[in-house]
Amino acid sequence: MFKKYNSHVFTLIAFFLCLISSAFPSYDNTSLGSFNSELDNNKDVKGYTTNDEKRKFQISDIDDLFDQQGAYEDCIAFLQTENNKNLLKGCETAAEKGDTSAIGALAFMYLNGMGVAHDIEKGLNLLEVLALKEIPVAHLLLGFFYATKQVPEFDKSYTYYIKARELGLLNASYYLGVMYLEGDGVTQDYEQAIKFFSEAEHIGVPMAEHNLAHMIFWGLGMEADRVSGIKKFQSAASKGNALSMGTLGSIYLRGEEIDADYSLAKSWFEKCAQLNDAMCLYNLGYMYTEGLGVDRNYFKSFELYLASANLGYTDAQYMVGTAYANGRGIKKDVQQAFTWLKRAAESGDPMAQNWLGNMYKRGIGIDEDKEAAFKWYQLATKQGHPSAQYNLSWFYRNGIVIEKSEQKSLELLKLAAEGNQELAQLQLGYINYHGQLGVSADNGDARFWFQRAADQNNAEAQRQIGIFYRDGISVAQDYTKALRFFELAAKQGDVIAKTEIGLIYLNGLGVKKNTQKASIFLLESAEEGHAVAQYNVAFLYLNGNFLEKSPKKAFIWMKKAAENESENIVVAKHTLGELFARGIGVTKNESMALHWYENAAALGYVESTYNAAHFYLEGIGTNQNIQKGLEYLTTSMQTGHVESYTLLGFVYFKGDFVEKDLELARRYLTFSLNHGDMNAARVLAELESTESIDPYNADSQYRLANEKFYQRKYEDAVEILEMLVRKRPDAIQAYTLLGVIYGRQERVKEAISVLERAGKLAPNDANIFSNLGYTYMLDQNWDAAISNLSRALSIDPKHADARANLKNAEGAKRYQATKKQKGRIKRYCLSVIF
Repeated sequence: MFKKYNSHVFTLIAFFLCLISSAFPSYDNTSLGSFNSELDNNKDVKGYTTNDEKRKFQISDIDDLFDQQGAYEDCIAFLQTENNKNLLKGCETAAEKGDTSAIGALAFMYLNGMGVAHDIEKGLNLLEVLALKEIPVAHLLLGFFYATKQVPEFDKSYTYYIKARELGLLNASYYLGVMYLEGDGVTQDYEQAIKFFSEAEHIGVPMAEHNLAHMIFWGLGMEADRVSGIKKFQSAASKGNALSMGTLGSIYLRGEEIDADYSLAKSWFEKCAQLNDAMCLYNLGYMYTEGLGVDRNYFKSFELYLASANLGYTDAQYMVGTAYANGRGIKKDVQQAFTWLKRAAESGDPMAQNWLGNMYKRGIGIDEDKEAAFKWYQLATKQGHPSAQYNLSWFYRNGIVIEKSEQKSLELLKLAAEGNQELAQLQLGYINYHGQLGVSADNGDARFWFQRAADQNNAEAQRQIGIFYRDGISVAQDYTKALRFFELAAKQGDVIAKTEIGLIYLNGLGVKKNTQKASIFLLESAEEGHAVAQYNVAFLYLNGNFLEKSPKKAFIWMKKAAENESENIVVAKHTLGELFARGIGVTKNESMALHWYENAAALGYVESTYNAAHFYLEGIGTNQNIQKGLEYLTTSMQTGHVESYTLLGFVYFKGDFVEKDLELARRYLTFSLNHGDMNAARVLAELESTESIDPYNADSQYRLANEKFYQRKYEDAVEILEMLVRKRPDAIQAYTLLGVIYGRQERVKEAISVLERAGKLAPNDANIFSNLGYTYMLDQNWDAAISNLSRALSIDPKHADARANLKNAEGAKRYQATKKQKGRIKRYCLSVIF
């Protein structure tokens, strides 16, 4: 972003300006013009505040510093040659004899390292000698030194400035004005600042007029006057003040205090850029980067940033580094990027420090160095840079370079998130959602951070908020809002969001079902490699829903979904096995079917586990392997898979693979039968037909009734069961089955009666109370239904049918007023378990 000019910046030019304005009694003020101009334009000039750099002056620059007739002419001769020790000795001798001009010249040499070793202490001592002689400029230079040293001593600075002013050097008024404006060493006092700036302006100090313009424009010590402030800035700018030119450019570019005018902004920046002003070059580059008042031109902006960077401007160095890193306006060059970003980072730029940390962390433009990365992230973090805080948290979370500390990692993440770092906000969302880093899972806090990141247009966060609305997580379920957030994420190219949109239209969730729209989104997402979309596109081709029916294309997309390494869509692997097993869209290949079944089984997909068991037991697509088949079958049974119980019951019934055990077979088949598997009923019927039915044996009679029930011979089953319960009043299973059959025959009152009797006999049987609750639903007695279904859940909280029917009964109770609603109530009723 463009930089606002700071009107209070001390420039090193002031040091030399003060030195030459009234250095010594023999100084001729009439010869200052050209020298002042050059110094004002030369930003490479370094004073004693940066003691590691020196500047070679042309002798013509300093000819007027010295009276050629004085005893210090050896000083001039030495500066001309810088290699004659005798001349230096002559200069030092003159200074020792008290010649003030020679002392001043010698101080100038030591402070600037010109011809002698750079020695600030010696230079200051010489200035103190001149100050004792009440040489005004010595007081001014000493004041400047104490104000700008690493740890300023403003009290001393103020004393020296006051003395310089008392001795008639009104240049000191400018610096006194700055102290009162900033409150440095004195109580901030705008009236005093105006007084001193006005004095300095009167004698032609350019920065004094600039600072007065600043105070007028922003209303410091007076009511803000934009018009007068602009005129004052223009006056200072007309006299060559680059800072005023840059300030005018910034004001017109920003457009906050007055109407933006890019044309005027560009004009003022160009004027001060011609003076080789680093900040103006930078801001002009920014205009070309953003296309403000000019056509966007990255090549032009890079040229301007580079010119500014070469003048030492830190922000420009950062921009040059990122331009090389991204190949924007210049050919990508990671080595050059590293060089420029390191310069900016070493100058203290936190953005550059963070970027440099990234380069060290990933080994971009430099060998990977996690310790160096950690160091640069730390430096940027100390300056409050949110992205650096986010990056540093990674080191603490994983214990890399530094001792692992989840607490410190979380603290840094929170700092970054509060600083509006969207990735930190996103990560905090996941941490709160999953309950990580010592944080308890909290969907409300998760949604808060996801929303913060979504507000910054983070696509992943927008998608997560969409999921919260889709599933009703910590908010009321709202498919319309979910769709809106998915669409926001999809516009940014989020492939998962595109899939979610497709599924919403495919299933008609909160919108009218639209297979055409669903196909468009799902196909786009599938082509971008999203496995869930690929799986759904396969079914669209398989069923011919909008997409032309094509088993071959269905197979191709299912294979892509199954092989997709980015996501393990286990159902796609299973379905691909089914396609191979049945020869749909591909030549039938039972060996490949088994391969994919086992692939899915390894991920816990029970249907594939069951199929693999069947293939190994029967030797389908592989050599028969009874042991492996039974292992798979046992695994699937442990999940409660009904068909596995049926198959194992069949195995024990036939005794082909294991020792025949009819009792164990009956137990497994009865379990399957009670859970609705009609194949179990057929096998049980075959088993029973191999044994004689004992009319006096209750279990034998119950099995016969059960067989009649699954043959839909309800009357025969009722006859057997009614006789059984008369003979055996404690036959719980008989009461339960009889109640279910009465329900099927719409003999609801009788069904309720026998099920209540069964409930008294077995008060801890969840199935009985689930069936009784369902029967009360048939009778539309919602209170009794809710009571019994709740009791079933209190016995078995995982009873799926009881939970589903309870929800439906509660819903039906709320909407039982009209006949139309009663019709809806009937549709609520689900299948029963006995």
